[in-house]
Amino acid sequence: MISFKMKEPKYFILSLVVLFSYLGINIFIRLHGAFFYINTTPSQPLGIYQALKFDGRLETGDLVIFKPPQKIHPYVYGRGWMKEGELMLKNVGALPGDIYEVTDEAIMINGQHVGPIATVDRKGLPLPRLRGRFKVKEGEFLPISTHIPNSFDGRYFGAVSTKQIKAKAVLVYKFKNQKKTNTGN
Repeated sequence: MISFKMKEPKYFILSLVVLFSYLGINIFIRLHGAFFYINTTPSQPLGIYQALKFDGRLETGDLVIFKPPQKIHPYVYGRGWMKEGELMLKNVGALPGDIYEVTDEAIMINGQHVGPIATVDRKGLPLPRLRGRFKVKEGEFLPISTHIPNSFDGRYFGAVSTKQIKAKAVLVYKFKNQKKTNTGN
């Protein structure tokens, strides 16, 4: 008869806990289409977000993870604010039918002041200049962040197709010692 004596049962139990946790997380992800997103830019709280399956429904204030429109790639990737291919994390600031106005000083949504407008990023490089009164069209949303005063968001590039949305997001862990900075993220 073969027998073995377990010298360290706590390591065996810990291994089982890790294994079953891993399997449970993978089953949850497959069933719910969820993944985790680590935000490294200051336009939203730095931390770990749970990304939830996007079912096509949006409400103002929802936090979404989306692919940046091609027209802003030279800014977000070219200036090194984000790594190539990284997704953006912003709140839904406006939905179809909402009116947003961008002036030299501020952005307003449905007549409510949302935040200031900058002309240059933190390195002194010019930002896109979007000025005027716009209506969000069907199949679009306006990405906005009010976490920092001059987030690089819809105030500089306008509404984005909802087809760009990869998931809704919920903050699950906020990193400590965060600093708020100006545009350039």
